[in-house]
Amino acid sequence: MAVPELSVLTRMFREAIMSKQRVSLHDELLEIGYALDGIHLLAHLVSADGFDEPGADDRGIRGAEALLAVLRSRINLICACIRGEVSTRLLRAPHNSWRDENDGGPQDVLLPLKTRK
Repeated sequence: MAVPELSVLTRMFREAIMSKQRVSLHDELLEIGYALDGIHLLAHLVSADGFDEPGADDRGIRGAEALLAVLRSRINLICACIRGEVSTRLLRAPHNSWRDENDGGPQDVLLPLKTRK
């Protein structure tokens, strides 16, 4: 009988460990909400001339635009994960990692952490 390659065994071991992990959709959307609050604050400061430094208004606008682009990308990734088009591992981050029953609440939607599509 042939012995499987170490990389195959390592992958199987990793998948067994990772199978208990989940991605919290609630926590992911909560972080997006915080980022939207930041964009709202930037927009308010720009509109109210709240920046003292010259050119800060332009930087605030560019920062808000950049943050909106990141959020759009993140929302597209969430949608692709829900549809099963990409691995949920791409969505996993420290702010949305879920490991046991004590992490989430009854309102939370947990996406299983998949190693492949």
